Amino acid sequence: ITSCAARNFNDEEVSYSIERGITELGDNCFSKFSIYNISLPSSLEIIGNCCFRTSKISSLTLPASLKKIGHSNFPPTLTAITIPPLIEEFFVDNVAECDKLTSINVDEKNTK
Repeated sequence: ITSCAARNFNDEEVSYSIERGITELGDNCFSKFSIYNISLPSSLEIIGNCCFRTSKISSLTLPASLKKIGHSNFPPTLTAITIPPLIEEFFVDNVAECDKLTSINVDEKNTK
């Protein structure tokens, strides 16, 4: 993760930085209600289940390196998403609760 922003108990912004090179996000990571902004590294290949589901993220750029994504990942606050070229399966439950979603784009190099 290159950066992550959250709000603390006093509603103050707190930013986090994590070293590059991460290839996988495990189940339920970043599922805290206070997280509203995150930047994913270009090395990321796998996102587990429920990673951002209870966050406040409104937009998320999935890196082109992403090969696999689990289930139930995105919060109701998500407004737009682009599916990268290497994703072969994108489960509908990832966006089932995203009632603010106005745009789903698929990278032109994704033939699946």
